[in-house]
Amino acid sequence: MSNLPSDRYYLSPSAVEQLSTHQFAGFTPELIALSDITPYTALDDFDQTLRKAGGLLLDTGATLELIEADGRLFSQDRDAPVMFKSDIPDGELAQRLNHLSPLRRLMPMGSGLWQRARLDFVDAAKGVKCSLSMVFLTGAADRAVAVAIWHEPEQADEQVHRLRQRLSRLGTGTGPDSIGPGDEADQHDMNWVDALFPLEHPYDAKPTIRLDQDACADDAANEIVAALIPVARANEPGIIADHDSEFLHDYRIQLRKIRSVLGQYKKVYKKSDIESIKDLLSNLMKMTGRLRDLDVQLLERPRYYDLLPQSLHAGLDTLFDLITQTREVEHATVAELLSSDSYQNDIQKLSAMFTPSGALAKGRHARKPARAHADKLLLKRFRKVCKLAARIDLDASDKQLHSLRIHCKKLRYPLELSASFYPAGPLNAQIAALKKLQDTLGRYNDYAVQQQNLIKALLDIPLQDGAPDIEVAQSIGALIAILRTRQREERARIHKSIERFTSEASQASFKSLIRPETPVASAK
Repeated sequence: MSNLPSDRYYLSPSAVEQLSTHQFAGFTPELIALSDITPYTALDDFDQTLRKAGGLLLDTGATLELIEADGRLFSQDRDAPVMFKSDIPDGELAQRLNHLSPLRRLMPMGSGLWQRARLDFVDAAKGVKCSLSMVFLTGAADRAVAVAIWHEPEQADEQVHRLRQRLSRLGTGTGPDSIGPGDEADQHDMNWVDALFPLEHPYDAKPTIRLDQDACADDAANEIVAALIPVARANEPGIIADHDSEFLHDYRIQLRKIRSVLGQYKKVYKKSDIESIKDLLSNLMKMTGRLRDLDVQLLERPRYYDLLPQSLHAGLDTLFDLITQTREVEHATVAELLSSDSYQNDIQKLSAMFTPSGALAKGRHARKPARAHADKLLLKRFRKVCKLAARIDLDASDKQLHSLRIHCKKLRYPLELSASFYPAGPLNAQIAALKKLQDTLGRYNDYAVQQQNLIKALLDIPLQDGAPDIEVAQSIGALIAILRTRQREERARIHKSIERFTSEASQASFKSLIRPETPVASAK
């Protein structure tokens, strides 16, 4: 019998009942349970990576069960609770979850019951001519679905074709029409996981912002900021609960993007209003910055152990014990901040400012066309990046490289946030080239920051008889030497990235983003 991914169907309880209790086309159905009915907890990360891919990961307590979008089921025993991808034992299931971020915690998204079964269709001669391999699942609020894979002989006769046509009417190979409780008409926009576990407000770290080509600058700015604030706020519970480090990372990215918008549209609003908002954002960045630095250090822990010989691991143990203790204190401070009435009042007022009825006073550029405003800004920032990049040679200082990195960020944020103004092809090509340059500069900067953080950590280690802990000092010294070498290697790659980004092809791609009549002056 065939077992192709395209032979996958999603069936409602009523569809399963009809198929399993009524004879059709000369076949008698026989439903065979292949496992006990077992409770499960569905796991996914905050980005809903599995849901978006049409997959579902079940934790039954004793096993992990992965149902992929094509209906195939993969099982794996587990001995301990799974919180991150690294907690999943090696095996085929773990390999099929390689697309999950190792930094994101796998959290419960719902629970229910599940069971494996097979529905055979027996002919008059008592032979099984075709069958369905099924997984029955219940979800939230009495929702249920059967994920089924159809098997038929290579030489299927007319009876088998008639049965399959009936199956196609009752279910669907793409998942939209008969999943969920009953046969509700509103299921057509959902995938089968949505039907089991509806998500009222899906999280999207990069929300699609569609700006009207004729929008005024203040309307565009309001729309962008109004889209970013909820994304930042969606991360607050995860930061407070300390689920994983990405919640704080995403939160801070949104704050930076909002600051970028305020810089991009600085003459759209009254200066005094914008300054108070920028002060609020700067304070939040400052108050969460130390925790982010500590998170980054702890994320480097496995790599640091790999870099150093076993003889220097004792010093690392002491170092990371101190970092962990410091982080606990810092996290408690940030959690208290985000839970405070003053913060909640400030962030709610900020949200209200960027609504149509908001209290922000308009500046002299408020009613200027947003598209023209974006064109002018992007040209200016692109030229600035190219100008700085042209000055980078083998003798360029770290300060120059850092300045180039900052200006790349200042270009990338408005590129992404104003994306709806520009053709997707040239835009994506330009963003990809810019990202490669940013990644190279970022790695170089990371090596520098790591060395600074290690030196600071050494100074924070309690003295022993008036001197630094010798084991820690040796470990940190060895790490700094390795990081310095890698930083030099990364620097050599920067020049190649700069050449690609400032090439004639790249500049032509950037020119295609703006109106044809707008000239792009040479940056060099």
